[in-house]
Amino acid sequence: MTLRLRILVLFALAVVGLVAGLALTVDHVMTQGFADLEKREAGHRAAQLMRALDEEIDNLDATTSDYALSDKAYAYVATPSPSDLPDILPDDQRSRIDAVAILRLDGSVVHAYAYDGAVRRRVVLPKSLASAIQSDSAFFRFRLPAEHHAGVVGAGAATWLVASRPISTSDGTGAVRGAFIMARRLDGGEVARLGRTTALDARIEAIGARPLTDLPVSVEIESGDWLTARSVVRDLYGKPAVVIAVRLEREIERQRWRARVALAGARLSAALVFVGVMLLTMQRYVLRRMATITQFVEQAKVSGNLTLRVADSGGDEISKVTDALNGLLASLDERGRELEKAREEALQASKLKSEFVANMSHEIRTPMNGILGTTSLLIDTPLNDEQRELVGTAHRAAEALLVVLNDILDFAKIEAGKLTIETVPFEIAPVVNDAASLLAPLARAKGVELNVSVAEGVPGGLIGDGGRIRQVVLNLVSNAVKFTSVGRVAIAVAGAHEPSGYRLRVAVEDTGIGIPADQLSRIFEQFVQVDASTTRRFGGTGLGLAISRHLAALMGGSLTARSAPGMGSTFTLEVPVGVASVPSPQANGLSESAVGLGLHVLVVEDNDVNQLVARRLLERAGCRVRVEPDGLAGVAAVQREAFDLVLMDCQMPGMDGYEATAAIRALGSRFADLPIVALTASATADERERCLRSGMTGYLAKPLRPEDLKRTILSLVRRAA
Repeated sequence: MTLRLRILVLFALAVVGLVAGLALTVDHVMTQGFADLEKREAGHRAAQLMRALDEEIDNLDATTSDYALSDKAYAYVATPSPSDLPDILPDDQRSRIDAVAILRLDGSVVHAYAYDGAVRRRVVLPKSLASAIQSDSAFFRFRLPAEHHAGVVGAGAATWLVASRPISTSDGTGAVRGAFIMARRLDGGEVARLGRTTALDARIEAIGARPLTDLPVSVEIESGDWLTARSVVRDLYGKPAVVIAVRLEREIERQRWRARVALAGARLSAALVFVGVMLLTMQRYVLRRMATITQFVEQAKVSGNLTLRVADSGGDEISKVTDALNGLLASLDERGRELEKAREEALQASKLKSEFVANMSHEIRTPMNGILGTTSLLIDTPLNDEQRELVGTAHRAAEALLVVLNDILDFAKIEAGKLTIETVPFEIAPVVNDAASLLAPLARAKGVELNVSVAEGVPGGLIGDGGRIRQVVLNLVSNAVKFTSVGRVAIAVAGAHEPSGYRLRVAVEDTGIGIPADQLSRIFEQFVQVDASTTRRFGGTGLGLAISRHLAALMGGSLTARSAPGMGSTFTLEVPVGVASVPSPQANGLSESAVGLGLHVLVVEDNDVNQLVARRLLERAGCRVRVEPDGLAGVAAVQREAFDLVLMDCQMPGMDGYEATAAIRALGSRFADLPIVALTASATADERERCLRSGMTGYLAKPLRPEDLKRTILSLVRRAA
């Protein structure tokens, strides 16, 4: 039976029976019935908001559980390290977390802070909240990983939603080491947000503003158009914390008055009776069912659960709407599973790409070490002019290939989001002079003047990533020399003090070919040069400036360019840095020309070419050298002979460098301070950290440069002196 036919049949029956019974029912239905319904509806709306508050507490508890069951958080409680905090703390703004505390089982604080959303930064945890948490052992004295403690907590004049979870390993098997606590302020803004999610006009009231009642919900009639439903929110200890008030329009009251007028008119006119019956019919067969559908849609939107289905057995047009809605949800659910599968495949592809980049780095850098090492050794031997020119050409070509390789590796790390910035003390003058000295031979060969100036007042010691600053400056100077045929290239270092530290500015100015104005914005894009002829004439990958600008942004600074065709270019790097004291140089009587004189060095390397390069470089530095082909032989060698330094290749067949280092350290105290420097072709930050974690003293990346090796030996000798 269709909806229209149902309505027509009921209308016919109503016209006959309603006129006689209407007068007897009006007063009873219109008075007490609607008043009770209004109060029940108000209580339902208030309870709806309280359920939303409970869901917020549950969500906060679930989020806390995700961060508490973390291997990194578990390790951090045992050995706190500031560098681990970014991996174990939430994104405060996105997660809407206002406070975080990590406590040990005895209640002592490992790390805690509050988040000030107005200035978007972390501040000191309020003493009132810290006291409330530490005074209740239920927040931190857990015995099992599955325990938790969550609810409302009053702290001074503020009220908080607090959730505490025991800190354990990600699989939940580790012994509980402490508690991970997250909190969110329960204030007017949070209650207003809850009101928006439930489509209610909600506000928060302080305890004591009005007398409390024992009822779960108290309803107060404000006027003929508005009423207020109030619910008392109690804290974890059952004490009243705040009052949440919901202001509602008296829609039911207005319906009551409309119905009374309609029914009064129906006693005078059968036509009005028909209208009243039609309204009741629409309410029963259309409006109520549509309200059910609306409520279901809101539930699906809030929960995000696409497996929900709305039930309607009317067999009419509205039922067809519900069937179509259920079909749409099923399609969205299937699409969601497809998207999740695609996301997992994308993550797997990214992982495979990272592994490929790491493997290619090792495979290319190993022969590059042999090429650069042997050519640098060959250049220092007696050669005629033609031989020296050919060897120099081969060496410069290998250096250029290494620059391309480094650009590709940095670009891959940028895409993977794994490029990191260090914050360590450094001196700016050696950084800039080192970059200039590397390009000085090429500049002299082209007849281009290359000079460096450091303005007065620039601090000698700074705090930042000196290595990345050197990389950017080296790229800018390399481009300047490459595109300048006549004139000069000037590197100017300056800066200005700021309240938070010092703003360093390095400008590289040249008198080269210049860049058109319409191309300036494109030169910082990946794989982009001014035109195709630039690549053919000068070479390059088009990645250097893109990587440099990304590095500048990661350091919190900027990289800008100013140029005109035929007038040269000026590239300016600005980065915020800290100021550090520079230690006074101490004379120790050591000459850099004989830094390794008398040192006994063990080289553990499986590659024949790399063995030769390392041996010759060390012997030229004045060292006595012994070479072993694998980790097992290296461990045996240090037990037979006394060495001043061990150069350890990381990737070798059988026992690799990491295992060999661990075996040497395990031999006893005599070997605990033996300097072991890693030799690896994997030029990544993760590889360097792995070397240091395995017990190695230092790190040298292949290709092995004589100046890097000399610097390492000099550092060792000075430390021993």
